[in-house]
Amino acid sequence: MTKTVLKNLGGHPLRRSQVHKQAHQLARQLQKLVVVFWILPGLAVISSRAADLKPETVAAFDRYIGATEARMDNDLRLNQFLVVDRLPDSQRKEAYDQLQMGQFYIEELKTQEDHHPIPIPNGLIHHWVGVAFIPKATLSETIALLGDYEDEPAIYKPEVRRAKLLELPSIHSAF
Repeated sequence: MTKTVLKNLGGHPLRRSQVHKQAHQLARQLQKLVVVFWILPGLAVISSRAADLKPETVAAFDRYIGATEARMDNDLRLNQFLVVDRLPDSQRKEAYDQLQMGQFYIEELKTQEDHHPIPIPNGLIHHWVGVAFIPKATLSETIALLGDYEDEPAIYKPEVRRAKLLELPSIHSAF
């Protein structure tokens, strides 16, 4: 497991709030969106190069997604909304302290079945998750910004020069 902390944003202490409680209700949909935006794009590159994915690759990816969603369901049952909430107490406190100081928490995830890696024949999965604290931002403002594809060139210039929404995943409407 790889864990990285990057310095960048200024922030305030993270704490459980009414927004956090409301966000917990949307957690399942948000986590699915994260899966779509973090895992599927990597496969899109593979599929654009190899238009005919092998059935065993697709089956393994489906197993990976199923196991990942089961783990996320379990995390929610244990009230572990953020990936840092799964850390042991001392590491969790350190991670929250770093977030408070404006740093990012980034971790590479590797979903397993029965404590073993899920092999993906003829394929790769890059599965990363990150947490950042954005002072004074609400959940609805954050979702609106993330969904503003047409304005990405203005918001993220010079890194983004053009943006075009090709397809909107059906889970997006759940927000």
